[in-house]
Amino acid sequence: MNQLDINKVDFKQAFNRLDSYFFIKDAQGCYVFVNEAICQLFNLSNEQILGKKDDEFFNLDESNEIIVNDQLVLSGQTVSTLEKNILKGNRVRYYQNMKSPLFDNDGEVIGIFGIAIDVSDAIAKKHELEIMVIRDELTGLYNRRFLDAQLACEYSSFQRHKQPFSLLMMDVDNFKAINDLLGHSTGDHVLYEIGKIMLESLRVEDYCCRFGGDEFAILLPNTELRDAFFLGERLREAVAAFKFTSVDGRAFSTTVSIGASHLTEQEEQDGLTNMADAALMQAKRKCKNSTLVYCHKQTIITKCTDCDLACGNELQSPSN
Repeated sequence: MNQLDINKVDFKQAFNRLDSYFFIKDAQGCYVFVNEAICQLFNLSNEQILGKKDDEFFNLDESNEIIVNDQLVLSGQTVSTLEKNILKGNRVRYYQNMKSPLFDNDGEVIGIFGIAIDVSDAIAKKHELEIMVIRDELTGLYNRRFLDAQLACEYSSFQRHKQPFSLLMMDVDNFKAINDLLGHSTGDHVLYEIGKIMLESLRVEDYCCRFGGDEFAILLPNTELRDAFFLGERLREAVAAFKFTSVDGRAFSTTVSIGASHLTEQEEQDGLTNMADAALMQAKRKCKNSTLVYCHKQTIITKCTDCDLACGNELQSPSN
């Protein structure tokens, strides 16, 4: 058997036969070698790439990890990391990059040797799975699993920072009658449209969740109880004004009832949801199409206007 003479190996040919991306840059960041896979990625010939820098092929404003990692390698470090790259034309790709410094005979760094493996498909599938885990399939809102986890996070944050936090719980009025009279497909349509109304009526920083049937919850970080009441009223009015359409084309309206509560120094996490649920149940029993709050100061369930007057506060609708 012939012994392998490493000095006679044509590494360029080997690199060109692989799907992974192999490249060498000089100390100025110019490409001095790229394999065939990179030529296909950029849709350019070898000659059109060599001597060029990354700003010719990537949007470096959005792909600054390339620059950061190259600087680390030129300082003598070996880097293995996931990079998000934005190619010209706004193509987004994810690469598992391994970059190593190239040294001369004096031990000085003279370039970068890199291997990149495209993991974009794996990242996309991971993202899809994450969405399936935390999103409700019908409405696209967060689901019960996310609600429980985020409530725990918000409670922990409140314990540390004492920032106000409120919760709205919402239920569709007479939803069983909608299903019975107009069909479950129309009921699904109502839930889907209410999900859209929630996202349009509330703030970007709020978390909208569907946690079962026609039941919804809205987590409101940095929100006092009064402001939660007004947000709930805005949402309630938006639902009441919306014209739904049944499967057979009939237009109809529906309403929602909402209960609100907020965290206090003495309140436990379960108490927050229990108080909001109690306010919701009273809203449904009394008149529906209303927003009630659990007022800790008065230990009563009431409209926020009544609570504010009872607590001696001047009622002013927030600008948001």
